[in-house]
Amino acid sequence: AKPLVLQSRKGLSEDPNSETMDSSFKWLGTLVLPLLFLYISNQWSRSSLYYLVNFSEDATPFSAMNVDIGFDQTQFGLLASLAFTILFSVASLGAGAAADRFDRKT
Repeated sequence: AKPLVLQSRKGLSEDPNSETMDSSFKWLGTLVLPLLFLYISNQWSRSSLYYLVNFSEDATPFSAMNVDIGFDQTQFGLLASLAFTILFSVASLGAGAAADRFDRKT
């Protein structure tokens, strides 16, 4: 007996090499992979802030962002935690209101 393969919207097929096998994974390349790359880019940009600081005595403005702008550990902590959270919350509320107000097809 030949193995049965689930096809999208057409039921079962006895041909495992049918074209529907390739088209059923099309969503992987068109939806999942771009979202994965977007997620990776977002995480890199969020974590890059932590790699750009150096609170040691021998830190130079060229190698450490906090020395260049004059931030101490408390100011940097507020920027990296509280300021980010407030900005993200306000932006999320604005994006949610825009999503509720406007039709996505226009």
